[in-house]
Amino acid sequence: MASLVHPTFTQYAKLTVSEVMQQMVSFDFALWYLDDGCYMRRPPNSHRFSISIGNVATGGHNLNVFWSKVRELFSRIHTRGFSMGNIHRNNTYATENNMQWEFPIPIGLHLVQLLDGYYIPESKIPKVEGSETILTRSRAIGINGSKLRHLSV
Repeated sequence: MASLVHPTFTQYAKLTVSEVMQQMVSFDFALWYLDDGCYMRRPPNSHRFSISIGNVATGGHNLNVFWSKVRELFSRIHTRGFSMGNIHRNNTYATENNMQWEFPIPIGLHLVQLLDGYYIPESKIPKVEGSETILTRSRAIGINGSKLRHLSV
């Protein structure tokens, strides 16, 4: 986005991070997931979606803008306890500049569904037992916690 070659890039290069986040739509989060996101299945029965956000959403008052936008775009998606996820360091050795947003499975599936028609690496698509890729609008069952859970949108 630092390139000033294309008018669209020029327009966004002149905005602050906070101003850009305020303009984001769900599809922008889907593209962010495609670029910097991760889906992990941790055997035996845990699933996790996340996006590396660096310090973009956590610096200054950007954290409030980030959470406000997340609630605006994803609060209608039913999640356990109405959770929008949490932000934490990428790993034990990470600094405040290396953060990630870990979000609930229904939000992750919503983002994957928005990318229908785009090339999505297999590593970013949820799997079920038997390594079957869960297709958009699928009713396949995956595992979350100790009980079966629908991993579908």
